[in-house]
Amino acid sequence: MEARKIRRLWMPVQVGFLLMTLWAFVGYWSWSERARILDLTSVTLQQLAISIEEQTLRLFKMTETALLVETDWLNDHPNVYPNDDKRFIALVGQQIALSDGFLDLRTVDTDGGVHLIPSLLREPVSNVADHEDFRIQFDPKRRGLYISEPFISDVSGSWIVAVTAPVAGGRGNTAVLSGIIELDRLTKLFEAQRIKPNGSIAVVRADGTTLFRAPAIAGAIGKTMAPTPDFKEHFAISDHGVFRAKGAYDDIERIVSFRKMKAYPLIIAATASVDDVLAPWRQELLVLCGIAWLVTILTSAMTYHFLQQNRVTQKRIEFLAYHDALTGLPNRQLAMDRFAQIIGRADRANGKAAMLFLDLDNFKVVNDSLGHSIGDALLKGVAERMGECIRETDTISRHGGDEFLILLGDVRDNDCISLVTEKILTRLESSFEIDGQNHATSISIGIAVYPDDGGDFETLLKKADTAMYRAKEAGRNTYHFFNEQMNAQALETLHLQNGLRRALTNGEFILHYQPQIDLLSGRLVGAEALIRWKHPELGLILPNRFIPIAEDSGLIVQIGSWVVGEACRQAMAWQAAGLPKFVLAVNLSALQFKRGNLEQTLADALEQSGLDPKFLELELTESILIQDIQSVLPIVERLKGLGLRLSIDDFGTGYSSLSYLKRLKVDKLKIDQSFVRDLASDPEDAAIVRTIIQMAKSLNLKTIAEGVEDKETLSFLRSNHCDEAQGFLIGSPMEADQLSAALSQKKVSAHDGRASYVFCTEMP
Repeated sequence: MEARKIRRLWMPVQVGFLLMTLWAFVGYWSWSERARILDLTSVTLQQLAISIEEQTLRLFKMTETALLVETDWLNDHPNVYPNDDKRFIALVGQQIALSDGFLDLRTVDTDGGVHLIPSLLREPVSNVADHEDFRIQFDPKRRGLYISEPFISDVSGSWIVAVTAPVAGGRGNTAVLSGIIELDRLTKLFEAQRIKPNGSIAVVRADGTTLFRAPAIAGAIGKTMAPTPDFKEHFAISDHGVFRAKGAYDDIERIVSFRKMKAYPLIIAATASVDDVLAPWRQELLVLCGIAWLVTILTSAMTYHFLQQNRVTQKRIEFLAYHDALTGLPNRQLAMDRFAQIIGRADRANGKAAMLFLDLDNFKVVNDSLGHSIGDALLKGVAERMGECIRETDTISRHGGDEFLILLGDVRDNDCISLVTEKILTRLESSFEIDGQNHATSISIGIAVYPDDGGDFETLLKKADTAMYRAKEAGRNTYHFFNEQMNAQALETLHLQNGLRRALTNGEFILHYQPQIDLLSGRLVGAEALIRWKHPELGLILPNRFIPIAEDSGLIVQIGSWVVGEACRQAMAWQAAGLPKFVLAVNLSALQFKRGNLEQTLADALEQSGLDPKFLELELTESILIQDIQSVLPIVERLKGLGLRLSIDDFGTGYSSLSYLKRLKVDKLKIDQSFVRDLASDPEDAAIVRTIIQMAKSLNLKTIAEGVEDKETLSFLRSNHCDEAQGFLIGSPMEADQLSAALSQKKVSAHDGRASYVFCTEMP
């Protein structure tokens, strides 16, 4: 049981391990693919930051170059006021034309006034005296370019940034030159860059002021990032890097790649939304998880279905281990277990139990003639009806084939058992309707009682089986209780069966011969070979005791072959001794006819003995000939082809028809002794014998009557033109030497009162 449980659990464990492996793969792929995508995005953003840095550097470099050219020109013309000199204004225009980002040039006076050079305005368009940038620009310690905070242009209304450079020497009240860069130009420079949705590009001053952001967000330009943790932890302390953070203007998580420009106090940042980057990965993960879930569900469903089927199959196997497959009844194994329970209750209650052994009568005929499907249906119907006749506490079991066992518990006496048995017999009297046809059957029942007949299952089974055979012998469709006489007979049968196996080897069989005379002439025309068994312990045993046992065990085939060979040998021995030639009749068993390779056996016996086939007659019973006429006819024809004579033994006891007799082409009908023995006193027997003789004459068949024991019978047969006769009046079965002596002395028949042997070779 434990091993079976382990085997049942092994498959789910294997399937579970495979599914765990599948999901482990999905998890590993998910983790590794996500990491790969994020790493690839980081590399891509770094490359993007480098590209943006190069373009931004180019823009500011051109502006710085323009300012340097203009500053150098002013240094070369120390007394020129920039706003008044047409040459300087032309130079500025030329520089603006050469630059992609340099929008225009402004001068800032020492009092903070801002003048646009190309406009030639003498009045300031704005004043930045109070701006922090103004103080920084006029800081005497400052060197190099200065990039201002972004502000909105008074002229264009767009965001601009001033890149300023100090002017050396006196220029009136001119303090610095400012190259104006329109920040929207950065947008044009970065249009070629592929930014994912929710990604961004930003240019930030070193102090954290945002100069540019694409895509633009309201309030972003000019806003300082200096107080934020991201600026402090990354921008402020590193020249470049990659990190993840939530946006300063929204809650979107982004991957940020930044670089500090060495030439200018600017920081370049390129970002990508984590959700955008991982979107394809999520779709692939969703598909993969869907496939994995589908595989999991299908595999689990298939495993569950398999386990359910396996459980059903296992239950079926367990059921069949203890039940009959056809009827569903308990089998012998379960019956033994139930028997133990029944006798246990009987012992506790000081009561009895009974075992009924039931066997269907003539069931083999049903199977052979109607087919196994009808036979199976009949068995199921019988089982169902028998189940209606017993209590729930009793057990009915199919023992095998057409045999059943019924175990009855809590029985007071044999009368209780008889009531159940008679109920079963009565219930089976009604025919069974199968495939639209009615089929009748009966059953023979043997009964053994616990503890009277035995105390264990095997003992009671053997005795119930013995009692069942006694019921068969009593005419079937009845029941019989076991008694010790049956046991003695069963033991004797077993003893004889074991002895038969050595009888052939030890030469214990002999043949006796009963004379057959022609009723018209009185001469010996034949003899019937009859087997006897000289048992070393029991003495001479007649065939009616051991032939049925030989047929049941199959030994009759070997015994029959010996009889044919010995009869042919003895017939030739008589002929060699000069005795009159006559026909020797040998009986054939039905089993020998079916399985004994009869034709070869007869051919070998005739060849080895040298006997002419016309002196050998085979006696066949009606049951042999009519069981399967289509298969019997060819065999009979081949036997006739050997030159043998054929007769039908015990004619009148079976159910031969005239058509069978005509087709079989036999030579003789042997009238059964049950009709012959009393024909002188029984008119019905006399009428039957007379009819058989007349029918045989009409078919050109000879007749021989067996069992002739008195003169009246002999006279009746002769007067009704019976051809031949045998019986104790004519001669009893005798050994070969006795028959030889009688033939050589030419003894006469008993009817004249002078013969010591009661047969004759000629009529007186």
